[in-house]
Amino acid sequence: MDQSSNGTITRRAFLAGLAGVSLLRFPIQPAVALPQFDPFSFIFVSDVHLVNGLPDTGEKMLQESQLFLQEAIKHFNTLKPDFVLFGGDNIETVGKDDANWNLFGDIVQQLQVPWSFVLGEEDVSGKIPPEKMRTFGADWRSRGIETNNSYWSLNPVPGVHLIGLDSSLPNTHYGEFSQPQLEWLKDDLAKNRGKLTIVFTHHPLLPPPPYDGGPPWSDYASPNGSDVREVLGTSSDVRLVVSGHLYTNKVQIERDVWHVSAAGLNIYPCQYKMFRVSRNGIVMESFPVNFPALVKKARKALQDSNLAYKYNSRNPESFVELCEGTREDQSAFLSLTGGKTPQPLSKKDKQNLEALDKSKGKETKENKKDNKKDSKKSDDKSNSKSDSKSSDGKSGGKSKSGGKSRQGRTKEDSGDKGKPETGDEVKKNSGPEETPATPEPIPPVDAPLPPSDGPPAVTPGPDSAPPIAPVPKLD
Repeated sequence: MDQSSNGTITRRAFLAGLAGVSLLRFPIQPAVALPQFDPFSFIFVSDVHLVNGLPDTGEKMLQESQLFLQEAIKHFNTLKPDFVLFGGDNIETVGKDDANWNLFGDIVQQLQVPWSFVLGEEDVSGKIPPEKMRTFGADWRSRGIETNNSYWSLNPVPGVHLIGLDSSLPNTHYGEFSQPQLEWLKDDLAKNRGKLTIVFTHHPLLPPPPYDGGPPWSDYASPNGSDVREVLGTSSDVRLVVSGHLYTNKVQIERDVWHVSAAGLNIYPCQYKMFRVSRNGIVMESFPVNFPALVKKARKALQDSNLAYKYNSRNPESFVELCEGTREDQSAFLSLTGGKTPQPLSKKDKQNLEALDKSKGKETKENKKDNKKDSKKSDDKSNSKSDSKSSDGKSGGKSKSGGKSRQGRTKEDSGDKGKPETGDEVKKNSGPEETPATPEPIPPVDAPLPPSDGPPAVTPGPDSAPPIAPVPKLD
């Protein structure tokens, strides 16, 4: 196990060992060799349905959408994953003058880790459906993703490849993957051989029951999801596909590829998932939004919904249980070494995860204290120099400037109403940037842990992280 120079266990080794603890309980099966990569983690959150000024509708908690997202962001900053991926239906239509999407951007700016997103049908719906790249292209570019399409790929850390697919169609429930996208996917997989590959999509490629059957359930699936699975099947590097849309927790496996259907943030059970990935396997955990009374309200709304009565008119509660999923559908260990069933996390596994999360929370607090101390020292030095210059007959001054939020940024700011803002125009119009403009590799997690039985203490690191590093342009 990795150790620091003073003999303490590093946090990277702790994370890798976490999967190893679970793995000791299950035999290792022969499998395709995995590429080399350092342990990393990410959060997947889908179906935020962010909107301002609309009441709850059916099973959707629209009135609480902003509150839920803000609370989730706070928890993400405590968990400190390497990145966050929003899984589509991020907004309940873009709104007038893109108001909902701008509000989404303003809230997500509070994230202290890199993030990106894929599109769902609600993101592109409306009386006049938005042009995808005009509305969302600049945001992908600002995340370090160079793409001319609404699907993309990047390498967040060495040895790992992420693919974001676009299944969105306006004003409908089902999804579709275009033929040009399938051709691009084949080419992208071929150019990134030898990297652990994770795929994100709003509509599931392997729909869980009852969505794998006929109408009305098939109306919520993608008719050519099997075509995408066929393309992915040509690469032994693809090991995980994560999706949203169906509000259902379900874990399935097909040809060594884990397919995880995740519940939504805005619809009961109001959850998001964290994935901790090592070469042994994936530790998956589900977290509910921290408003028990509102989650209970969302449960009742789902039970009373048309979907619940379509599923079982005599017992709509059974649909609620379906969406909750089993214990293993919510939190489990997914082996990358040949296991074919998700394994429940032991009590010890959960204690280790809680200890790791607490250590990250302490790290955040320590970072803020250190930043305040550094800022104070910097101010003292600046004041000292200013006093020295004044005594020599010289004077200096500070200039103040303020940036605009996404809500306050319009096409008129750039002097061109008819064209979308590019990444450079956003930089020009928004004043000082709130996040680094130049993407950098995600820093490795290697803070030391003490060998004691108590909660591990973590050496303070940077208070925020850069955007996800971009993949090189494809030829």
